[in-house]
Amino acid sequence: MKTIKRVILGIVILIILAVVLVWVFINPIAKSAVEGGASQALGVQTSLASIKISPLSGRVLMNELIISNPEGFVSTSLMDAGKFDIQVAPSSLLSDTVVIRKFEIDGLKINIEQKLPFSNVTKILENIKQSSGDKGGKTEKPKSDGKKVKADLIVIKNVDAYFHLLPGTGKAGVVKVTVPRLELKNVSSEDKGSVAGQLVSQLFPAILASVIKQGQGLIPADFLNDLDSQVADLTKSLGKGATKLIEGLDTTIKDTGLDKTGKEAGKAIDTAAEETKKTLGGLFGSKDKKE
Repeated sequence: MKTIKRVILGIVILIILAVVLVWVFINPIAKSAVEGGASQALGVQTSLASIKISPLSGRVLMNELIISNPEGFVSTSLMDAGKFDIQVAPSSLLSDTVVIRKFEIDGLKINIEQKLPFSNVTKILENIKQSSGDKGGKTEKPKSDGKKVKADLIVIKNVDAYFHLLPGTGKAGVVKVTVPRLELKNVSSEDKGSVAGQLVSQLFPAILASVIKQGQGLIPADFLNDLDSQVADLTKSLGKGATKLIEGLDTTIKDTGLDKTGKEAGKAIDTAAEETKKTLGGLFGSKDKKE
């Protein structure tokens, strides 16, 4: 009888120790996972100031995600994101697909540097394309380890994009473009991998597409058209999930109040949306699956 009690007591102690270890080490481990996944997806160094996870409720709070610029560019960072508030379905952590009920970012700063023969964004888009399995036009299936991710709702507020333009483009210097709010629904990955890396890969082109739309008339058309083509190329390589995000931006931008400046602004947004669709070619409504 005493032996049985000792065994039970030992098991209880082990369980308690395991729980304590999870609470102590879960945040540092998660921080490293976020930094590693984002860095791998973007091909540049990524750092996160802090992360706090509540395992029982599924809530994740993160602060100051800083994405470095590729080599050869002068801005202190490519992207600086402020506060993240994420709600995960706890039961999904044990399944093949992590379900995110809500993913909210408040405060996002992007530095877009124009530099011949390409911009800093060009390099990042190429890195995302390669990390997704597209190797110079030949698609390689990614490894099957990791998990898929599905986000029901992503809200991104207060996006400020700073375009660093070259002399001779008509608008040299720094031009600021603001997107007050974006809402993206049903964001999902098609393959398994790092949750952080997959989210970054899906969100970066979608955010950039919204900035391109809002920058019409403020940024030289040639530069915007070039960026638009690059986003379209990456979107195609990422598959149907990314395509739906870009397609949904046409209604998202209008619904979130970016066309409240009058009829002319509304027409400008409609024109930008049509130009984006033309650039993306046959992506919209395509039923082809990524191979």
